Amino acid sequence: MENQSNRRESLQPNSLKVRLCCEMCKRRKAKCDKRNPCSNCRRIGAVCLPVERARLPRGRYKVHKDEGPPEEGNLKTRVERLERLLGDLASTTGNYPENSEPGARMPPGTVAGSDVVSISSSNADRLNTLHQLTEAKQPIPEAGDSTSTSTNSCATSIGNLGNSASLLGGSFWIDLIQETRGLRQVLDTTSKEPTEVTEESSDVNAQLLGFSPQEHGHSPLEKSHIRDILEQYSTPGVSIKLSEIYLQRVDPLFKVIHRPSLSAYLFKKQKYLDYTHGHPAVEALICSIEYAAVCSLTDEECLSLMGENKIPVISTYHMATELALSRAGLFTRNDVTALQAFIIYLLATRTHDSSRKVWTMLSLAIRISQALYLHLENTPFPVETFEREMRRRLWFAVGLLDTQASLDRATEPMIPGSWLKSNLPSPIDDCDIHFGFNGPLKRREGFTEMNFTLILCKAQYFTRLLNFSFSQETRAKDLNERQRYVDEFRQTTSILLRGSRPEKEALHWYMNKVAELVSADLQLLVFRPLQRHGDWKPPQVGGSSLLTLAVGIIETSYATLNNTRILPWRWLEVIFVQWYALAVSIAEFCVCEDMSLVERHWSTVESAFDRFRDLVADSERGMLWRPIENLMERARSHVSALSPSNCHLEKSMTKESVLSVSHQDAFGNIDTIQPASGTGLSPAPDRSDEWLNMWQPTHVEESSVNDFDAAYSIGIRMAQAIGVAGSAWLSGNIASYSMNTIPALLNGKDEDQLSNNTAVKQWKRVYQKGKAQNPPIAAVTSAALFYLAWSFRAGTPLYQKATYSLSGLYCAAGVLTLGIIPFTFIAMARTNNTLMSRSKEELAPSQSTSAELDGLLRDWISLNGVRSLFPLVASFVGILAVFS
Repeated sequence: MENQSNRRESLQPNSLKVRLCCEMCKRRKAKCDKRNPCSNCRRIGAVCLPVERARLPRGRYKVHKDEGPPEEGNLKTRVERLERLLGDLASTTGNYPENSEPGARMPPGTVAGSDVVSISSSNADRLNTLHQLTEAKQPIPEAGDSTSTSTNSCATSIGNLGNSASLLGGSFWIDLIQETRGLRQVLDTTSKEPTEVTEESSDVNAQLLGFSPQEHGHSPLEKSHIRDILEQYSTPGVSIKLSEIYLQRVDPLFKVIHRPSLSAYLFKKQKYLDYTHGHPAVEALICSIEYAAVCSLTDEECLSLMGENKIPVISTYHMATELALSRAGLFTRNDVTALQAFIIYLLATRTHDSSRKVWTMLSLAIRISQALYLHLENTPFPVETFEREMRRRLWFAVGLLDTQASLDRATEPMIPGSWLKSNLPSPIDDCDIHFGFNGPLKRREGFTEMNFTLILCKAQYFTRLLNFSFSQETRAKDLNERQRYVDEFRQTTSILLRGSRPEKEALHWYMNKVAELVSADLQLLVFRPLQRHGDWKPPQVGGSSLLTLAVGIIETSYATLNNTRILPWRWLEVIFVQWYALAVSIAEFCVCEDMSLVERHWSTVESAFDRFRDLVADSERGMLWRPIENLMERARSHVSALSPSNCHLEKSMTKESVLSVSHQDAFGNIDTIQPASGTGLSPAPDRSDEWLNMWQPTHVEESSVNDFDAAYSIGIRMAQAIGVAGSAWLSGNIASYSMNTIPALLNGKDEDQLSNNTAVKQWKRVYQKGKAQNPPIAAVTSAALFYLAWSFRAGTPLYQKATYSLSGLYCAAGVLTLGIIPFTFIAMARTNNTLMSRSKEELAPSQSTSAELDGLLRDWISLNGVRSLFPLVASFVGILAVFS
């Protein structure tokens, strides 16, 4: 590393460069000796990134601006006169859009081509004269001058408008072109010649990202400097490996790019879409992909792959990505690929930076998306099928980050829910489309690569309806309506997950678990929305259902996190922290009087409280955690007051808890990653009292109806009663033959001298009655149990409410109930046939015949007793399922 630094110094002599404080010392606010590497970085083993700038010239120099050509001044004069004339026309006619006032702002989302200003026919003649004057380059008359009007063919076709519709405020420019053809050339020149990213505009891009190229001695226009920063890590082999990691760990869960196109560019060195080689937008995309891949690594994986700890590697890739984004002109160019890179950059940054940086910069991504018309279903310009699908994916990725940021900091999202309701991506695989594809899409049946993305699209829409309110949207206040949103999400999830293979594919298993967690989160929002309004009060939930639901979310999250199958996707848990379920759990413990619930769930809450303090927004120093700490103190006091002998519950079992995992195993050593500095954000105001009042626990009345019990329909209750009672009755009826009826026949033979013929004929009557009764009852009972198994299958609302999968229990009970039929035909057929043949004969009253008949009847008693055990076990299994 020192050899590389010395080589740089030989290429850039000190006489031409001024050495400044290095990047690491600047972040640590330590005194730098300005060596390469400096003493501080060498002592702590960090990567020293020297900062140099060119030596400033001595003296003062005046910069002379080139004056524009004389035609520019003439055009400026003509435009000023045109503006005065149009202002005079507007003040004369006073025509505005219907139901609007002069000076009113255009509503958001107005697209090019919409009628904004209507011009009366009396003034159209004056504008026709204006056409002629501008076409002939004659002086434009001042407002008020009398000019002969003309109604000849001045209103000829204006031709193709080119790219003017894609400008911001497109409808205004279209109207202006239609009425003033003299400015057509000006607009076409602006739209056909995209603005190049100069060094000055690129510096603006970098400063908005919190990165100043001049401080680091780099120019954003120089691509070589990006690889100079990454040269220690980004060898060709490492770059390929990081790209593979991204495609495995990030892309399946966060669909932004087209996987085949990116793979062809990375691994086959083919052209990426229609970009030229080395295009800044593509370079920014590759840097952001490698940056996200590094963020998804654990410390051990990073050390093995990079030969360095994770913190300096993340810092280096973070800096390189910001430099690449500034070079791509993110804020000055209309480029979808640059926005893709920026969205991936924001996602990766949140994995190690809990400050307000991502939350604040997300507003820039939303504005850029609007500038690209991603929020519109029908764009003002034609797009191909491939481009339309990629634009939809990108827009909903922006919406997902907006939802995450709002939940992360308990603020309202910036994107209205109506913008995310429709225009969803198509349920297809990436191989179904390619660059330039413009045909109809064929929707695949079963589980596709986009199904999980569609689940997240639905989730963020329903989260907005249950959590937040906008002035133009109606918030769901009725409890039944709010519950319908959750039921609709569960039904949609069940359909989208159909065809997945969670038992074989680890990724499918993780997606199913995430869907379960999202469903439970939405169910919690039904009763306890994140933002409480004055005109709506949360419902009172009876019993311990709310506490059980909130704690269950935490337990499910930890159980999923501890599963070794989801190791490649554990990075996502750092972004979606279940602090909200923890807050509800603590609030419910403040009023909980059931000591059994405290003993069962308190250790889970304590463990989650210790884990989440470093993961929430702004960590434990932020305004989000302080009210939770206040609630936790109250809950601990209340738990201790329940029983003085149970004061040890405050910290008991946290180390031995099944949910307790090390930070290194659970979150990829996230506790060692410090938030990025230099965001330029002021400290957040302290709103602890406001938050504490919002999270006051709701006192529960005994007469309240349990929401889980209400979710079960009458049909489910009836099926449970029929299944359990039917199998129990069937077992008792069958067992009565072996315990009472047939033993009575044997006693009659011995004590009352009952003949063999009479005894065997009595057995035949008992057998025929049982044959007529038991099979129909077994069929009805098993049908009820199979109906319950179908109702509690995976993905259904009842499945989400159950503690564990009940479908298998009900299915086993149904199979056991029907088991009496094959057992009769297989195990009892020989004995039954022999007794039936004896009943048709005249049996001699000999002792040998009597002994043979007694043996057959005793065998039948034993076999029939075994047969009665099938429905008996089924009844116990059914009872277990009902009470679970």
